[in-house]
Amino acid sequence: ALGLRKNRLVAKLLDDLLPVDVVDDLPFVDRADQPLACVPLRVAADVLLKWQPPLDKKALRSRGEPIRLRQLMANLISNGIDAYPEAIKDQKKREVLVAVTNSGTDIIITVSDWGMGIAPHDRAKLFEAFFSTKKTGMGMGLFIAKQIAEEHFLGSIAIDSSQKHTVFLVKLPRVGA
Repeated sequence: ALGLRKNRLVAKLLDDLLPVDVVDDLPFVDRADQPLACVPLRVAADVLLKWQPPLDKKALRSRGEPIRLRQLMANLISNGIDAYPEAIKDQKKREVLVAVTNSGTDIIITVSDWGMGIAPHDRAKLFEAFFSTKKTGMGMGLFIAKQIAEEHFLGSIAIDSSQKHTVFLVKLPRVGA
């Protein structure tokens, strides 16, 4: 019964959050600080947010709604900020880096942090609804980010495990590629 209610809640959330019938061409980067504007300053008060814009902003266009992109970015940036618990407050590198590049056919977004890291046994479950390794939170942020990337933008999201730090890698199809 609980599993059925959970699935219904997730289905309703997706229906409300991700209508795919309204899709427009959107410029990916209009302002240099756009992704960082997704997160309230009070949330990121003790973590440095860095933005590495793409070299050619005009070439980066994707199909989708700007509000969905904003939600995707907010969830990934907030997740990176949450990677720094109070216990490591004095850590030297307390930053979240958002970078955007063009791979030819895709827009590549990376959100990197140097926090506590992700245990290998948790990686497979990170994008599941209601899964969280934090004491607070509902475990919906990365689930919603995945749904937006895949269902709305027809892209993908993954964890780049080749790095020593945590990197979320989002690929969105580029218009005109």
